[in-house]
Amino acid sequence: MLSSLDLAAVNLFLITARKEIDKNNAYFVYYRNVKSGNKVVNARQASLDIGIIKISEILNHIKELQPSDYFRISRDREFSRNFNAEIYEFKKIINRKMLI
Repeated sequence: MLSSLDLAAVNLFLITARKEIDKNNAYFVYYRNVKSGNKVVNARQASLDIGIIKISEILNHIKELQPSDYFRISRDREFSRNFNAEIYEFKKIINRKMLI
């Protein structure tokens, strides 16, 4: 269960994400490594594994996210960027596959 502060942060994140996508101010970080099943692949390969070919499809799925799809807020552990930023993680079913 989300606290009201976390719910407000998730809502604000989703509103901001939709606005940035609508302004074409979003890009897909294809080279980022993600865990897909039991192997580590880059984000582009992971999107192909679930049947998403176009970047615009990914952005459309992001725009459809709801606060109820929220999973957790974690820290960015990629120290090469040194941002120490929060990462909002969501669960969503795309092409009959549960994604986080």
